[in-house]
Amino acid sequence: MADSDSYYSADDVAAVAEMLKQQSLAYDQLFENLAKQMYVELQRSDSEGVGLSQCYQLAEQALSDFQQHFPSSGTLACHKGCAHCCHLRVETPPQVVADIAAYIQSRFSPEELDQLRQRLAQYPQHPELAFEKPPCPLLDQNQQCSIYPRRPPSCRAFTSPDVELCIRSVKQGSQVPQQPITVRVYQALTNALMAVAQQQGAAQQITVQQAALVPALRAALGVEA
Repeated sequence: MADSDSYYSADDVAAVAEMLKQQSLAYDQLFENLAKQMYVELQRSDSEGVGLSQCYQLAEQALSDFQQHFPSSGTLACHKGCAHCCHLRVETPPQVVADIAAYIQSRFSPEELDQLRQRLAQYPQHPELAFEKPPCPLLDQNQQCSIYPRRPPSCRAFTSPDVELCIRSVKQGSQVPQQPITVRVYQALTNALMAVAQQQGAAQQITVQQAALVPALRAALGVEA
């Protein structure tokens, strides 16, 4: 066979494989750089609340950028008032708990705060043992998040292509397929927050980990279980 008739070669396969590998590494680096930028914003902000707000804005901008250049063909079933995911366990960096507590204390009326305290006190100590997972105490009477502007990164990261999958997850503990870019953007934020928290903890010889939201919020608001 003449050279001009040769279209396939093992060398081409190897070259393309290496090219795709490098592209994959470059793609991963985008999220690492996002986490680094968020870390910088948190470190140089005047307060944790301000830094967190800036990072939430940066996360939204990053989502817009990724969706523009890496469009997804999938659809999301998420909409206002759909609260099935608000039955799932939430863990979050300590700064987020403090931020939510500050938001509650500054925005809730005395009546709203009293009602929240009651829901927090009544929330099961071991919700994972319940036959059906209990709703988050932060849900209001309309099944909407009462702290939506300050909701944790893990709540922001959760998406679903089908509400029936969410219902099964609450009742049976099954998994819900996630939108990868959204997950990675908010994982970057969580990584940045934990890097700052662990650095501060190390200075005081304290081990810092993510906290289960409800027990941590109970403690922050002085609510007894």
